[in-house]
Formats: sequence, structure tokens, C-alpha cells
Amino acid sequence: MIIRTCLCIPTFNNKEAIAKVVSDCLLLTAFPVLVVDDGSETPVQDLLDSVGRAALASGRLHVLRFEKNRGKGAALQSAFTYGVSQGFTHLFAVDGDGQHLTSEIPKLVEAARENPWDLIIGARKFAGENVPGASKFGRRFSNFWVGFQTGTAIKDSQSGFRIYPLFRVQNLHFWTTRYDFEIEVLIRLLWRGVTVREVEIDVYYPPAHERVSHFNKFWDNVRISCLNTVLVTLSLMKSHRSPAGTALALGVGVFVGCTPFFGLHALIVAVIAVLFRMNALLLLLGTQISIPPLAPLLAFASIRMGHWLTGNSRVPLTSFADAATHYSHWLLGSLVVGTALGSVAAVLGYVTTTLLQKKPAKKKNWNGKTRGGTIGNGILKFVARHLGLRWAYFCLYFIIPYFYLCAPKARSAANEFWAIQNPKAG
Repeated sequence: MIIRTCLCIPTFNNKEAIAKVVSDCLLLTAFPVLVVDDGSETPVQDLLDSVGRAALASGRLHVLRFEKNRGKGAALQSAFTYGVSQGFTHLFAVDGDGQHLTSEIPKLVEAARENPWDLIIGARKFAGENVPGASKFGRRFSNFWVGFQTGTAIKDSQSGFRIYPLFRVQNLHFWTTRYDFEIEVLIRLLWRGVTVREVEIDVYYPPAHERVSHFNKFWDNVRISCLNTVLVTLSLMKSHRSPAGTALALGVGVFVGCTPFFGLHALIVAVIAVLFRMNALLLLLGTQISIPPLAPLLAFASIRMGHWLTGNSRVPLTSFADAATHYSHWLLGSLVVGTALGSVAAVLGYVTTTLLQKKPAKKKNWNGKTRGGTIGNGILKFVARHLGLRWAYFCLYFIIPYFYLCAPKARSAANEFWAIQNPKAG
């Protein structure tokens, strides 16, 4: 696969660092550079040094400016759209505050060349004395929730030093626009089966008195907490759709539904879902065994089972103590009845899911892998190398119609690409 990479630097009021970050990216790489000026008080174009101004004049550097601050997530989403419209395949995001070292760029580029359809993340080494304790805690906290929501262990889920494969993100519609965006895009790509590769990188943290941060400790944490709440809920609804996972969740739900804790069944299964990562919808479905007209029958069967187990079926009901005794018999009997019915529900759920389970649907989007086979690609390479590009382009008159007719995923991806690049054409 031919990789066409654009370096993107989202920035907001990084007055002291942005000029050096831009010039370093221009001098130490050969990539085109996009700066997304997210409403900075002083426009980035006014801060560029001679290297930046020369690149701006030559067209290698492009500055996209928002008049009002929209958030880092909005800046990156605009960069995605720009990258697709310019024919880039990958977007390399670098923070504009100088934290990321441009000398580390080749590490991620090499990983992207070897794995062009994966998301590449620079996992920061937190070894320096200037690393804020809040950053260390925030990363651990974020890594935990990403692992819980996706089942994938990530070392640095908050790193903004990333290479995004644009064909993975070009048609996603995101909910977030600020610092929570990088968490959302990571989790949603993991849910889509995209492989995430992490490369360890060195970073620079200035002393505390020189540090500039636009992270609002209250509102940004509120946004991230709300996002995690939504994503945890969605992940619990997506969890364990295998026959065994379905059977277990359904059986446990039926067991809980048989217990005499009416009004608390939903809370109980919510706790179970979170603690044991079980499918919340199937758990809740199982508890519906206690709805009328089954509830009185379950109560009667559980009470009779409790009396039989205790050998005491003649308990009077004249005091609170008598009522407590009856309830204890009911609870004991419900454990037995719930275990039996839960086991039946689990077996039926397993058998039904196995019979109805279909092969995973084919992905709509092209994954970026080469098509055409060794022979076909070899012939085209031979023509280009020995006869010249003119004859290679002539061959495309026959190759393109063939692939458009016979490669539905590539055709769909191409149509989506043009819909973004030129929406008026549709």
C-alpha cells in the first residue's frame, strides 16, 4: 500500500512553542504539514519563523484557522476531512505545546508503513521528574476504562501522538469535540476491530512554572466522565454475544428474576454486569421471568420449595417474626427454583444462539490491503518499470472498470471518498 501522510498540529494559544514545533516538523520530516489554529488569540500565521513562512508560501504548510475555539476533537475531525479531500491516507497528529519530540516521528512512521491499516499510538515514557502526578493518574484511570470497555490493554490511551489511518475514520460521526475525543475515537476503532499498535516514545515536560495547559480540570473531567458512562453502558450491551456468553447472562438473569427482591432486580443485574462484564440487556431480559402472570407462580413454587427444604410447612402468620420466617423460606426456595430455571434458560439460550448464529458480516469499508494478486500486480509493476508510466496508466483503463465491477468493498470505499471530497457531485 502506498502511504501518503500529512502531519497535523492542532494548537490553541501555544504562543511560546508553536513556531518551533512547526519548523521542527518541516525541517526533520518531508511530510506536508497542516496546522489547525483552534481560535488562538494570536493567529499562528503571525507567529511563524522564516522556515514556517517559506513553507507557507510554497504550499507545503497549510494553516486552517477557527475564529472561535471549538476544541481539540473538532480540530482533529476537521483535519480528517482535510486529509481525505487532499488524497492523504494517514494523518499524523502532533500536539502544538512542544511536549512531543519530532525526533520520535520516524518510530511511528515505520510502524505505520509495516501496518498501514492500524492505529499507531506513541506511548509516552513517564520517567522525567517534571511529569505531573495528575497526568500519571489520568493515564492509569483512562487505561482502566478503555480496557474495561473494549477488553484490550492499552498503555497510553490519552496520548495525542498518533497516526490515524483515514480510511478507518473518514465515515465515522463522533459525539465529542474536546479532550474526550481521543478516548472516543480509540474505543470506537477498537470496537470496529481495528488493531492498535503502541510505540514507546520520549516526551518533554517543562517545569511547572513554564507549563501551559488548556485542560479544564472540572469541565473536561465532567465530559470525560459522561463519555465513559455512555461507553461503559454501550460496552455492556455489546459484551459476550457468543453462545456461551449469551447462555450465562440469560441464565443469571433468570436466577435473579426468581429471587424475592422485587423492585431491585434491575439494580442487581446492573451491578453484576459491571463487575463481571456480562451482557446487560440479556441479564435484564432474564429477570423478566418475574413479570405477571408468572410472578405469583414463581412465588408459590419458591415458598413451597422452602417449606419442603426446611421441613416446616405449618408456620403461622401472626407476627413479624412469622413473616420473616416465611420470607426466609421463600428466599431459600427461590435459590433452588432460580438455579433450575436459570439452567434451563441457559441451555435454551446456548442452543438457540448456536443455531441462529451467522457468519460475521463483511466489512463495508475497504481495509486498505492490496488487491489483484501477485501476478496482476507483478505485471503492472513490470510495465511501469520497463515501459514507463504512460503505458502503466494505459493499463488502468482496463483495470479500473474491472475492479469497480468486481471489488464491491473497494468500490464502496471509493464512492465514500468522493462523497466527502466533493459532496455536491452527489
